[in-house]
Amino acid sequence: MVEDELALFDKSINEFWNKFKSTDTSCQMAGLRDTYKDSIKAFAEKLSVKLKEEERMVEMFLEYQNREKLQFIFTNIDPKNPESPFMFSLHLNEARDYEVSDSAPHLEGLAEFQENVRKTNNFSAFLANVRKAFTATVYN
Repeated sequence: MVEDELALFDKSINEFWNKFKSTDTSCQMAGLRDTYKDSIKAFAEKLSVKLKEEERMVEMFLEYQNREKLQFIFTNIDPKNPESPFMFSLHLNEARDYEVSDSAPHLEGLAEFQENVRKTNNFSAFLANVRKAFTATVYN
């Protein structure tokens, strides 16, 4: 978007220059000067609005980044109740490490799984281990 605005601004400057070269009277020059000032002012206002929008988008991204969580829901774990959900939530902390925030039902081994995924970065093994742990809660 900014590139388009810059192209329009460049075109406006070229038009101004062409008009400026072809004018002979001071009245026309004053009119062109005012047109040029208006173009600069309009461009500055548009650019300011775009910058504020981008700043707002960055702020929203940072805000959501700090609150963002993924929720994993497993089913077909309990053979007596296959639709019963088993879930946990995961997010990245400030150090950009995986962090489990909660689970239902509560799993005792989540801290160990969390440390393993941080060390190995093997996310699929992490998910498989969590599913196995949920399955173990059904049979114990």
